[in-house]
Amino acid sequence: MTDDPATARAVWANLRRLADSGADPSWREMAREVVEGRLTTRQLMSYGAYQEAMVGRFEELAEKWRDMPDAERAELVAPDPDDEPDPVGPLVEAAEADVIQELARPGGMSVADATALMTEIRRDAR
Repeated sequence: MTDDPATARAVWANLRRLADSGADPSWREMAREVVEGRLTTRQLMSYGAYQEAMVGRFEELAEKWRDMPDAERAELVAPDPDDEPDPVGPLVEAAEADVIQELARPGGMSVADATALMTEIRRDAR
C-alpha cells in the first residue's frame, strides 16, 4: 500500500472505521473486502456492484460540480495555505489517478473537470 508506516496505519484505520460504521452499506462492504484482504483497492473497480456504487457516487459529485458557479469551483481548487501535508498522499494520489482516468473516458468529463472533482471530494472528506 505504502512504504510509510504512519501512512499505512492511517489508511487502515480509516478503512476499518468505514468497514465498521460507514453510512452506505455498499461502501462498508467494499472497505471490509479490503480490510479482510480479499480485494485490493484497485481490484474494487473491476467488480460490477462495487464499480456501480463508486461510479454512482462520482456521478452525483460530477453533477454537483457541473451545477456549481465558476467562482465556487475556483475557490475549491485554490490551494489553501493552511493545509497540512496529506498523511496518505501517495496512496490517495494513485487512487485518484485511477478515478480520474475512469471519469475522463470518452463521453465523460474532461480530465480538468475530473481532477477538480477529485479535489472537491478530498475537501468533502475532511
